Amino acid sequence: MNIGLVLKGGTTQGKECGTVEVVPFDNECTVVTSVANNYWEEAKNQLEFSVMPNPNTGVFSIKTEESGTLTLSVFDLGGTLLYRSQVQAESEMSLQYLPQGVYLVQLSKDGKQGAKKMLIRR
Repeated sequence: MNIGLVLKGGTTQGKECGTVEVVPFDNECTVVTSVANNYWEEAKNQLEFSVMPNPNTGVFSIKTEESGTLTLSVFDLGGTLLYRSQVQAESEMSLQYLPQGVYLVQLSKDGKQGAKKMLIRR
């Protein structure tokens, strides 16, 4: 007999948790699917972009499918803002004054944002 189990509702830290579904697979209940409402909200607000090349020498390109002006921010791994500028969807950047290391590059527009690690190596 194949019986699926669906648990709905519930909250954690004031956020709705969504749905958890256990479905039969190969005569065992081994597949568990979780659809969290807050995950989908975050994914919807995610801004996808690329940093190329990565690693680089401080000269790199930003590319995204978003149109218009975006805000580019560069942070060190301690969270200190090192650079902020308004850029277009395809922009060439030169931050050669930054020392070698790992940085966090953040791109944002209209409540959407994304982040990538970038390695400057010489």
